[in-house]
Amino acid sequence: MPNTPDNILSQLVLLTRQLGDTILGELADEASTSNWPMLFRRFESLTGIQDKHVFADSVAQSISCGLFAIRLASSNELTETSVNWLVDQADPIVKQVFELCWCDTRPTSCDVRTLTAARQISTFLETDRVESLAALLMKEQPSEEPSVYFFEQFLRVYDHKTRRSNGVFYTPPSIVSFIVRSVDQFLRDEFQLPYGLGDDIRWREYSK
Repeated sequence: MPNTPDNILSQLVLLTRQLGDTILGELADEASTSNWPMLFRRFESLTGIQDKHVFADSVAQSISCGLFAIRLASSNELTETSVNWLVDQADPIVKQVFELCWCDTRPTSCDVRTLTAARQISTFLETDRVESLAALLMKEQPSEEPSVYFFEQFLRVYDHKTRRSNGVFYTPPSIVSFIVRSVDQFLRDEFQLPYGLGDDIRWREYSK
């Protein structure tokens, strides 16, 4: 199969789904000693979402997108100290994602089956495939960093219905900047918060 961007994305989607299925398998395996049951309970408490498929799917997508970003930034790789700080201070779910994104270079507490599935994605995203995807993304948005809008293209192949229903489309920086400035000014003018988005008052304190 030629390494066209759509073919690469299609193969990446298959590997991502396999990773999600592996996580689901760990959740269903009563004899499993993995972290996934504990992490799912945390996900459930934080989001109210009780669907294990949603959890596994979200984690698998995060790992694939994270691995793409890491491969793309290989020429400007984070130092070991920076990576350790990111992993150690993260929420347990995010920490597991980070560990799997750096599974080739640092130890992980993850189970063997999930680790193997993540490493398949890591191996697949070799330099020429990442560069091919980056070239496509740069062609569409030449002034931006490719990793910023990779997820839009990934989700187009992974689940175009979810992409549309969730509104996952690239937004130009000028529009984002306008929205942020507008909200910041609204908070200053209407809520009398002198620092706008930067104000650290809690809503409970504000309501009093």
